[in-house]
Amino acid sequence: MRLDGFVSLDAGAREGSVLTKPLVMEGKSLHLNVAAAEGAVRAEILDARGKRVLSGFSRSECLPVRGDRLNAELKWKRAEVSLLAGKTVRLRFILRNASLYAFWTR
Repeated sequence: MRLDGFVSLDAGAREGSVLTKPLVMEGKSLHLNVAAAEGAVRAEILDARGKRVLSGFSRSECLPVRGDRLNAELKWKRAEVSLLAGKTVRLRFILRNASLYAFWTR
């Protein structure tokens, strides 16, 4: 049984997204449990209201996570998640041919 594999957010060939409720970033990195053998998962980090993407954390700057991964670290080209520690943000996950089972900070 896949760890945290009871429920997932899924997208097929048509891209889908989900916006989290506001959460306080804890830790220095963001990790995902995903199944994306034929697709990819990206994310962007927004302000607490979900209105503005934070500089450096756009979907175009996010390195896609591909494959079936129980503990994939999500990274951006020029920004570090550690800079957001203690701040309230919202995450928007963007999926194509993928399932997102869980996310957490470490």
